[in-house]
Amino acid sequence: MARICSVQGCDQKHYALGWCKTHYARLRSVETCSIPGCDDPILARGWCCCHYNRWTAHGDPLAEVERHARPGEPLAWLHSHVGYCGDSCLIWPFARTGKGYANLGGQAAINIMCELAHGRAPTSKHEAAHSCGRGRDGCISPVHLRWATRKENHADKKLHGTNCEGESNYRAILTEADVIAIRSLAGRKSQTQIALQFGVSKGCVTGVIYRKNWRHIP
Repeated sequence: MARICSVQGCDQKHYALGWCKTHYARLRSVETCSIPGCDDPILARGWCCCHYNRWTAHGDPLAEVERHARPGEPLAWLHSHVGYCGDSCLIWPFARTGKGYANLGGQAAINIMCELAHGRAPTSKHEAAHSCGRGRDGCISPVHLRWATRKENHADKKLHGTNCEGESNYRAILTEADVIAIRSLAGRKSQTQIALQFGVSKGCVTGVIYRKNWRHIP
C-alpha cells in the first residue's frame, strides 16, 4: 500500500520525511531545487530528491542515469579492463550503489576487480581500497586498487577527505550551519518545533543537541 502524507486530512502521496510534496515544500520554507527549470522542493544541498540522488550516485546532480547493461556485460567489462595501466581513474560505466561505488549485481565491483588484478584478499578482514580517493566517483582502476585493512582504508579516506563526515556524508540533510542553529535553539524551542523548522525527525534533533551526531562541530 502506497504511503500518504502524515498531515491530518491530506491524502496526497508521500514524498519525503512523512510529508507530500506540497507540505514538504511549505515546511522547508517553500524553497525549490536550484537546478534551472526544476520546481521540486529541496531535499538537501539545494537540490530536489531526484538531483540529490544523482549527485550521491555520480558526483553530479545533472548526470545522466546509467544505461542498462546486457546480461554478463559488466563482468565481461571487468575482465577486459583488468590490464588497464593508465594513471587516470577508470570509471565504471554501469550501475552504482547509493554512495556512488561501482555495483555488480549487489556486489562491490571494486572487490572483484581487485581480486582479478591482485589475487584474493590476504584475510577476510581485508577490503579493496582506493589510492586515488575517487571510489565514490565510480573509479575501478586496477592501478588504484589494493587490499587494505579496515583501519588502513579509513586512514586513506581521512587523507583524501572522503570519510563521509558531516556535510560530506551523502545521506546528510542538515548543513553545518543548520547544526549550529539547532544547538543555539536548544532550550528556547522544543525539539519538536526545531524538527519541524528544519524538516528532520525529533530523534535527529536530539542527536545533534546532545552531540551524538555531528560531534566534529563545536
